[in-house]
Amino acid sequence: MRLLICFDGTENSSAIIEDLKNAGLGEDCDAVVMTVAEGFDDANAMASASNIAQAAVSSVTSEFPSWKIETRIAEGSAGREIVIAAEELKTDLIVVGEPALNPDRQHIFLGQTTSVVVNEAPCSVRVARKTPSLTNTMIVGFDGSAASVAAIEDVASRQWPTETSIKLVVVADSFLLDMVGRFAPQINNSVVETKFVSQWAETLAGTSIRKLRANGVTVNVEVLSGRPQTALAAAAKQFGANCIFVGPHNVPNSFARFVVGSVSAGVAKHADCSVEIVRR
Repeated sequence: MRLLICFDGTENSSAIIEDLKNAGLGEDCDAVVMTVAEGFDDANAMASASNIAQAAVSSVTSEFPSWKIETRIAEGSAGREIVIAAEELKTDLIVVGEPALNPDRQHIFLGQTTSVVVNEAPCSVRVARKTPSLTNTMIVGFDGSAASVAAIEDVASRQWPTETSIKLVVVADSFLLDMVGRFAPQINNSVVETKFVSQWAETLAGTSIRKLRANGVTVNVEVLSGRPQTALAAAAKQFGANCIFVGPHNVPNSFARFVVGSVSAGVAKHADCSVEIVRR
């Protein structure tokens, strides 16, 4: 896997190293550590960015000695430069840092850089946050779409310790129930509804679920109700999850991606743990 790890020298980026320990990426990764000097034609800004990158490389190397690590220093708007670098480097996953959720209020919006990267990146994006969770639990948002199937496939391709727990969370909103109901018109009460939706999810994601279970990972399907953005964030808090994986509907241009990707961006905004938006 080829990573683009973005550091800005703030406390937000300090969460990245700890978060990557729980990302299941294994030992065979090529990582590019990137910093961006946003002071145009400013020699001091470029020198500062270089120092931040070198310190970040030392930290990443210390934790992941088998990874191949390079540096990239850019000048300009951070979000845009990160997207450009990901395109040029054919990156599989961008990692950016964001502050944890303030317990006294909800996020109003993502940081400017993260927002640009989440909406415009050509690849997967991991929004890394410090999390108090001591468990190795992951949430995967699942709605039966090709994008959500890709998300569980991506999770299944990683290297997880055997004590890992994967929660495949299906948010049974009205749209999903209408879709499933076309195949099961007998649904007429909440007990039958929950059971059928669970079976439906296990069937669609069957190959990935079997692969995870064969590797000793615990996989359960959880059916919740509500709006996906807030329900997935609440599920992560309920189960003490380290990360939520979501798969946005891929579209050809950034404006359309922004519109249809509002669920994944909303999850990234509301969650108090890390969020990985899976794109292929």
